[in-house]
Amino acid sequence: MDSSWDVWRSDGDSLWGGAQGGAMGQGDGDSPWGGAWGGMRGRAAGIPHGAGNEAILRGKQRGKGIPRPPPRPAPHSDEGKNTKNPCPAGAGPRRGGENPRPTCNSTCIPIHTQYCQARDDFALEFLRFYTLLMAASLTELDDETVRSMSVGAVFSDFAGKINSVDFHRTEDLLVTASDDDSVRIYDIANASLLKTTFHKKHGADRICFTHHPSSVICSSRHNLDSNESLRYLSMYDNRCLRYFKGHKDRVVSLCMSPINDSFMSGSLDHSVRIWDLRVNACQGILRLRGRPAVAYDQQGLVFAVAMEGGAIKLFDSRSYDKGPFDTFFVGGDTAEVSDIKFSNDGKSMLLTTTNNNIYILDAYGGEKRCGFSLEPSPNVTMEATFTPDGQYVVSGSGDGTLHAWSINMRNEVASWTSHIGVTACLKWAPRRAMFVAASTVLTFWIPDFSKLNSQQSTAVPGGV
Repeated sequence: MDSSWDVWRSDGDSLWGGAQGGAMGQGDGDSPWGGAWGGMRGRAAGIPHGAGNEAILRGKQRGKGIPRPPPRPAPHSDEGKNTKNPCPAGAGPRRGGENPRPTCNSTCIPIHTQYCQARDDFALEFLRFYTLLMAASLTELDDETVRSMSVGAVFSDFAGKINSVDFHRTEDLLVTASDDDSVRIYDIANASLLKTTFHKKHGADRICFTHHPSSVICSSRHNLDSNESLRYLSMYDNRCLRYFKGHKDRVVSLCMSPINDSFMSGSLDHSVRIWDLRVNACQGILRLRGRPAVAYDQQGLVFAVAMEGGAIKLFDSRSYDKGPFDTFFVGGDTAEVSDIKFSNDGKSMLLTTTNNNIYILDAYGGEKRCGFSLEPSPNVTMEATFTPDGQYVVSGSGDGTLHAWSINMRNEVASWTSHIGVTACLKWAPRRAMFVAASTVLTFWIPDFSKLNSQQSTAVPGGV
């Protein structure tokens, strides 16, 4: 079994794995999943308080080519000999000078030296991956980083298919909605579940964050005839703040404006509606053919509506009542559009169709920059995603694989086994080198440093 599947069977006190998870994984400390994230709280791994700062400094020095200094000799004392509790428990007084720890005697120096060496090695390994997470707020990726992506966390306690996922724009949060009628919020920096609420009356289908990190908009799966197809939910106290009534069928596309309290919904009743979180009434309606998909650009000034026949209409969000200011057509594909997204820089649009074709379009002129075809996935609508720098596209496929393409080079950069079957939901975090993939299982993917190091070694002559 792939060791990455076991890394999260730990006690929950770790960031990306835990010592127990590392033991179940590769366990040698040379890989992301070998317990390197174990003991985020420090003491669980035997790292004293403050050792992390020193380790970070050493890491920065090594990054500049400065060799790592040998481990400092541990403090020893000939007084207060204690053979029952040798120095690995920690020599010297505790903070505050109270309850002194047992001191070391000369007979345990080899044990203490090994302990200190292991502690320093662990601190350095921890630093490598702590640095990864903190530096993951990157603005640009490269092929090697994309190729190195691996499963870092697995959440398999869902009782049904995951219908949609969304990242908060400014906080390290992820929300999911699934067929088991649950809405769940995760802390992606710690890969931990923060909150679960169940919505048996209406279910949970499409979902997106509002600007507040504990509020979401969720569409209904049940009781659609009640017109309560959209709900404004507070995850903090599990309350429904407002119902938005109007759609007569399932909502299949949902997005929040990045600049104000407006949001859009597209439904199988062949309509797109514009809403305001502060009022119940619909602010605008667009009637169209077929299944709609909607998206705001990252500045919130333009929104796109894709519809049957590959038509994409662009609207000014401040004067949408005047109609579209431009219309594009994706020629040669008559399938319905299942999803549409803008890149962060606003230069490209990503279009996914129900027959698993992916198109990247120029957002200004509508020209097709490139396109990719994937294996069909009957009864499963696929999702594709831009990376934050807009240079790559990642998507699932009907054969249970994941693929990444370079937009500029128009070639496939990486391909992975998803480990979870056909992936219905896929999104890249807006500020991290991380994406999530979901079917009936949720997986977090982050770069694997062992792969990065091996790639860099082979790229450098004489690399070891």
